[in-house]
Amino acid sequence: MDQTKQKPCPDEERGPGPVVIRGGTVLTMAGDLDPLEDTDIHISNGVIDAIGPGSSLEPPRGAEVIDAGGCIVLPGLVNAHTHLAMTLFRGYSDDLPLQRWLFEKIFPAEAAFLSPETVYWGALLGCLEMIASGTTCLADGYFFPDATVRAVSRSGMKALVAQGVIDHPAPGVKDPSKNIEVAASFIESHLGRTPRITPGLFCHSPVTCCTDTLKRAAEVSRRHRVPIQIHLSETASERAGVEAMYRMKPVKYLESIGFLGPDLIAVHAVHIDEEEMFCLREHGVKIIHAPESNMKLCSGIAPIQDCVAVG
Repeated sequence: MDQTKQKPCPDEERGPGPVVIRGGTVLTMAGDLDPLEDTDIHISNGVIDAIGPGSSLEPPRGAEVIDAGGCIVLPGLVNAHTHLAMTLFRGYSDDLPLQRWLFEKIFPAEAAFLSPETVYWGALLGCLEMIASGTTCLADGYFFPDATVRAVSRSGMKALVAQGVIDHPAPGVKDPSKNIEVAASFIESHLGRTPRITPGLFCHSPVTCCTDTLKRAAEVSRRHRVPIQIHLSETASERAGVEAMYRMKPVKYLESIGFLGPDLIAVHAVHIDEEEMFCLREHGVKIIHAPESNMKLCSGIAPIQDCVAVG
């Protein structure tokens, strides 16, 4: 049985019941509001409807009570860059440079082992691990994204789920000339369908996606008003590759083809200079910092403080 098409579990059908989070120190993240000590939070139908001292609030009948005494209660964390189903490849061929890891190990492994079912279970595992860390929202890009949508929906998390786009035969997209067509179809089938999930596109990088692919992806993103993601200047070799192909800095190349815009999410941005930082700011591009990934690959330290300073 294809587990990605199974019936909703009972909890999904019933919806959330009333919950009381009792006695925690609440960080509301609202302006300059100080932490609220020994505070209760009442939740009904998945929505917070009361926050205050427990003595002043009457708990809803039949509510689940969670004892948060001695704990900090704060809004859920956001993981802004994931390839969820790659939990399946955790620890596989570590300690290789990015390009060798991708082309010699990961791309062949994905071709051999990925299917809607394996992506579903790998993505669900990723969701469970994030929930355990307090993460409630994520931005993902990978292959067989319908299976990822199913996993995220079952987990109860919020997500941007994107179809991976690359100019090579890929799982679910054997003909790379159809990559944007497949991505557009995915977006159209999920846009507005699930309130907690936004569909989108993820172009792998300026090295693995040609100019025409990037232009068509940007057009689909803007037509449907959905975000588009890309790995940008993750390693020095990637930057050098773009400069060798297009005789421009990576950010300036993307600007020249009309790819930059407020719906673009640029991941890593480790090897960018001040001119590129200003360019990204002028176009309203969002930069995602991925320090753990950068450390694992020894790819450098992203100039986040400098990016913030120019903003």
